[in-house]
Amino acid sequence: MQGRRPCGYCGHQWLCVNRRIASGVPAPATFPARCGQCGRSSDVDASATPLRDAEPADPHFGLPLHLVEPTRAGLLWAYNAEHLQALHQYAVATLRETKGHHRSMFSRLPQWMKLARHRVLLQRAVERLQKRLLQG
Repeated sequence: MQGRRPCGYCGHQWLCVNRRIASGVPAPATFPARCGQCGRSSDVDASATPLRDAEPADPHFGLPLHLVEPTRAGLLWAYNAEHLQALHQYAVATLRETKGHHRSMFSRLPQWMKLARHRVLLQRAVERLQKRLLQG
């Protein structure tokens, strides 16, 4: 849960709230936060934001994904065979152009997947997932 707002008393500083709430536990809509300037406490509206390092899940149903492969650099996951194929093509590409792709899936990949030094690591992880997909 994250939220921020100016202090309700002095309006000087931003009051920030950043709380982790376990899934399945009802979370309150507001949290108290203390102003560093005047020292008073105000309620801050907070909204849920997904965690980047959370267990990968289907965005519509919340079910865990089957195509998940941990690596030493990070967690690789794919929704389906087409998604896995696109990741494979990205991993084996010798030239990764960024012009005109600022809104693409590849621009939103984790940084470890974009680094040249992890190219082989990414290729091997994708190949393991492809084998798992073919087996069952």
